[in-house]
Amino acid sequence: QDALEELRRLGSLATDALERAEIWAQTGQVHYGLSDYDKALRFYYKALEVRRDLDDAGGEANLLSCIATILKDRGEDDRAAAMYERATDLAQEAGAELVRAFCLHNLARIRTFQGDIEGARSLHEKAMGLYEAAGDRAGVALARNSLANLARHEGRYDHAMALYRRNLSVYEELGDEFGMSFSARNIGDIHFLRGEYDSARAFYDESLAMCRRLG
Repeated sequence: QDALEELRRLGSLATDALERAEIWAQTGQVHYGLSDYDKALRFYYKALEVRRDLDDAGGEANLLSCIATILKDRGEDDRAAAMYERATDLAQEAGAELVRAFCLHNLARIRTFQGDIEGARSLHEKAMGLYEAAGDRAGVALARNSLANLARHEGRYDHAMALYRRNLSVYEELGDEFGMSFSARNIGDIHFLRGEYDSARAFYDESLAMCRRLG
């Protein structure tokens, strides 16, 4: 609530449309974080209208991706996919490659849910390439994890294990304990699926210990 009050104060001081759009977008993010999707959408759409009036393709792409994410969370996959696709095109036009990667990643998640595994894999690989080009190691790890999940779904446990282990190393280098915890859990899952229960337990215990430290 304090954040919302501060954003209202800043909004009352805004002197131009772009500044108001930025404040509305931030307000939408706060409401999204509070799971108040209707209010989040209202502010996102207000900001989107300004970005369109300014012919700001990058800003429009970012807001469309935010709106699409709410639709995806609500289970409106077809509408979300169409919006992610539009955002992807705008992001490419604007050279906003990280926004484009985010949209491709989420499109891939929708394709996975719809059973289009090959389509999902292609989109995750494209997202991974964009993250690599941007030097975003966390983004690369996110895409790699998704590719590992697909391999696990297909029963390709050796390949999935290699990807999960690579991610664990990356998260250790980044000092990202949250990433380390879910990578350890994923490695435990592969051991469990192979019937290697002692090894699975060791990785589950490691993951649990990190989760407890993180609170």
